[in-house]
Amino acid sequence: MPHIEIVSISSCEDQWHLPVMFFGQPRDLKPGECFELKGDEVRVGRHLNSELKLPLPNVSKCHFRLVLREGRYAYEDIGSRQIPIYNGERLMVHGTTRLMEDGDTFNAAGVLFRYHD
Repeated sequence: MPHIEIVSISSCEDQWHLPVMFFGQPRDLKPGECFELKGDEVRVGRHLNSELKLPLPNVSKCHFRLVLREGRYAYEDIGSRQIPIYNGERLMVHGTTRLMEDGDTFNAAGVLFRYHD
């Protein structure tokens, strides 16, 4: 099953144990934690309607989303305040979409994710 894994967190260690909400269920924000992708869209941000709600101050309300397209998930920046980084590359245009491959990485306010197919 496709999923995203938290690879690292560059913010304060105290935040590693903050609970995040994933499809309404509390989970830990820590390296190694995996989140199975479900459905056609997974929104990530601080907003209450996000499927993966990250309670970090530098995370935008609507940071990014993972959208199912042609049987594969795509990363889409949806107006984060920060310049998104995808596979180590700064995406200078907000709203950028990338079809994801196994092992791709992307960053949300110091939380580094890796996609697994």
